[in-house]
Amino acid sequence: MARLRNFHGDCVSSATEEQAERIREAAQVLSRGHRFHRACPLSYNFHALEAMLAFGAFESAALTLVGDDFGFTLSRGSDGACLATVLLSDGCEEAMAEASSPALALLAAHAGALIAECEQDVGLPQQRVSLGGAA
Repeated sequence: MARLRNFHGDCVSSATEEQAERIREAAQVLSRGHRFHRACPLSYNFHALEAMLAFGAFESAALTLVGDDFGFTLSRGSDGACLATVLLSDGCEEAMAEASSPALALLAAHAGALIAECEQDVGLPQQRVSLGGAA
């Protein structure tokens, strides 16, 4: 879970120019997703993901990695701040994240949701996952 927490922090602190790198990292971290959540695919089509990145389809690549089992909202303010909310699979709780791009915010919120689910599954007290730019 430490790798997932580190990934979350990397997403919220990365510049927009680093989003392709973070998406590739997400594919590596989440391809081992069975450790984090039963709904995570065990593997991704890395060639398709690279094609999306080559064409600048960062949001599409992030959505591919999040998959269909989580609800989400995504917004960008007039100041450029991006905020994502991902519903945990039980639908009772949500994880939020702010980042420099929609794709990074979505991946950070998804990582936050997986962290929260892991903590629920093992009975750990939940720690609040930082929103990045917010205090």
